[in-house]
Amino acid sequence: MKIAVIGYTGSGKRAMTEYLKNKFYCATLLLDDVSFPEESEERGAELTKELVKSFQREHVSWVIEGNAFDIDFEERMEEADKIVIMKYDRIRSLLRTVREHSAKGRKIGSTLIKKILFESRADERKTYNYVMRKYPGKTVMIFNNMQLLMYRDLI
Repeated sequence: MKIAVIGYTGSGKRAMTEYLKNKFYCATLLLDDVSFPEESEERGAELTKELVKSFQREHVSWVIEGNAFDIDFEERMEEADKIVIMKYDRIRSLLRTVREHSAKGRKIGSTLIKKILFESRADERKTYNYVMRKYPGKTVMIFNNMQLLMYRDLI
């Protein structure tokens, strides 16, 4: 089973990835961890792409979490057996992010708050809708906890 988990910042992509990893015993790759191995450091695009491709070649079953539209996004969507799009609303996404940062003893910065509340949603929405139209048989969009629980019961 190959599963791509994409969605808005703070929508629960990592939690969904952890659930799928445990349910299907898949290897997981968190694209932010590949792109940014340490919080202040960024890897080059070519090295990041090669690491992702290598991961995909090495594992028969995988869950890849993250948007990373610039890292062979189309190829990942094509190769995935299932695509889960997490589209929680802005307020829930912000609350989830605040809760996650608090649990780790970190403060949430104004840049991240602005990103969640105001930036990038329109462009991302277009991409997610495109994915849903192109791969309708293998894509599910999750907007809230009720849909999340129902989906988890179905798989």
